Amino acid sequence: MNIGGGAARNNRPIMVRDIKGDGDVNNISVSFTGTADGLVSPIVIQSAYAGYWFNPLPNGNWYLSTA
Repeated sequence: MNIGGGAARNNRPIMVRDIKGDGDVNNISVSFTGTADGLVSPIVIQSAYAGYWFNPLPNGNWYLSTA
């Protein structure tokens, strides 16, 4: 999944979450432009039912919070 850069989101966050419960077996890879809390793309969700809110920043980067 590619979510692009934060600046193009008009302050609307994106939630990426494993709602099926098999993220530990079928990892979810999230690609993006810029950084998310200083981390570079991609971020991989590797736990069942885990997820993140990708909150856009004006400079085009992201900050993360758990979903």
